[in-house]
Amino acid sequence: MVRSTDSFRRASFMTLIEMLARTVRAYPDKPAIVSHADSLTYREFDEVTNRLATMLLGLGVKQGDAVAVLMPPTMHWLIGYFGATKAGARVVILNAMLTPVELGVLLLDSGSAIVLTESRFAQALAASAGEDPSPVTHVLPLDDGAFEQKLDTFPSSAPGVRMEESDECSVLYTSGVLGKQKGVVHTHRSLMAVAEVGIECMGLEPEWIVMGMIPFFHVLGLETAFASLHRGCTIVVAPRFTVKNVLEAVRRHRVSIIVGVPAMFNALAQVPTDTLKEIDMSCLHVAMTAGAKSSASLMEALEEKYRLVLTEIYGTTETPIICMGGLRTRRLGTAGQPTLEFKVIGEDGNEVPRGQSGQAICRGPQVMSGYFRAPDLTALVLKNGWFYTGDIVTMDDEDYVTYVEKQSFIIVTSSGVKIPPTEVEEVALTHPSVAEAAYVGVVQDDGGQLPILFVALREGQEVSRQSLRAFCAQSLAVYKLPQRIELVSELPKIASGKIDRRNLQAWKAQRA
Repeated sequence: MVRSTDSFRRASFMTLIEMLARTVRAYPDKPAIVSHADSLTYREFDEVTNRLATMLLGLGVKQGDAVAVLMPPTMHWLIGYFGATKAGARVVILNAMLTPVELGVLLLDSGSAIVLTESRFAQALAASAGEDPSPVTHVLPLDDGAFEQKLDTFPSSAPGVRMEESDECSVLYTSGVLGKQKGVVHTHRSLMAVAEVGIECMGLEPEWIVMGMIPFFHVLGLETAFASLHRGCTIVVAPRFTVKNVLEAVRRHRVSIIVGVPAMFNALAQVPTDTLKEIDMSCLHVAMTAGAKSSASLMEALEEKYRLVLTEIYGTTETPIICMGGLRTRRLGTAGQPTLEFKVIGEDGNEVPRGQSGQAICRGPQVMSGYFRAPDLTALVLKNGWFYTGDIVTMDDEDYVTYVEKQSFIIVTSSGVKIPPTEVEEVALTHPSVAEAAYVGVVQDDGGQLPILFVALREGQEVSRQSLRAFCAQSLAVYKLPQRIELVSELPKIASGKIDRRNLQAWKAQRA
């Protein structure tokens, strides 16, 4: 077992609101958030969120009431989140890509009476009410001109709602460990503990310009914002992800660090060197990846091409930073070292020897308090304070952790052979014509899974299925080779940018 260091074991006794207030006092006139068209200083951000909090209190919001935030990753999103938090609400964080039916289910489950949103979601919210009565009584469009004028009439002083670091403040819905939608409940303490770990590992400095390419409604995007605000950095609201948009935003805002998922960095690593010669990227010196296992070879190419240092995080919505590589301690191909108490256990529940694979479990201040209104589901993953991740990893003698695969994504063939998908994907990604790869198992009539490799080629490239399989055969045992290869124009992604494996499994199963 790895025990966290004293610095990581130290839990913050500061709420998110106390954190922001401290930063406002230190850097009142410094830009806190900038976008392509607007910016807010720390003082301005504090005042507008105070006004929103006072408005919400006037609408009857009480400590612990559910207030939903449904927006794309804009400046309004952060205003909505901190306004609701200052009012003492439990903020229900909704994925802006959900369908009206899905939104209706989550609004009903969370009991959200107020939705902070943008005008574009009015139709979706109206359609979200199913046969069951909707709990929503107020929909507040933060981008509406009339609403903004009304908001300006409220006082800019802090509403003064008392809260403790142990108070539950956020609910993030995820399919995560158990494969079904449930609300992950975090407290001020757990979210602040994650932010402090990130700051310490990264050596984050107030002068850094931070751009998270992952939406705020995903936990990594949320924690990127918290760490930045805690340290007094400037947050750049990222444009919709395309390589061109990212490079232009980095150049324009002089971004110091970008945060994303491996699929994004794979795309950036494939930018022609001649293209980069035309863009001043000297400001960019750090990249941080999370959400899926990265390819060591592609990440090395990224470091060399952009002359930066890349670090990796392993975490879940339930525990956002379990392991992390620091700027001076990172080791490509691994997820870094544990930031809290950590074990790798076998099926019998005992720790496995170093170097052997097993399930990762962890305990510490970063862990969620539980699943919202789901004690039975919580009991499946939280046992004596330990969070059972459902992820297969290995840990070496120097405490470096390598992510193998989520247990639910490991392919189990009809003969009972187990194949970790990422091992095959890493080989496929080394082919010069391959841009993206995903290896999934599609359930067959006999209960086993048919291994299928989905591949998206680089622009202008061609390769046959036979030659691609032969390429993989040079590095993989026969039993690991794909039994079928599908060439597609692009791989489906979820909102965070990660490859949507479940979509691929369902897509192929419907056509099998």
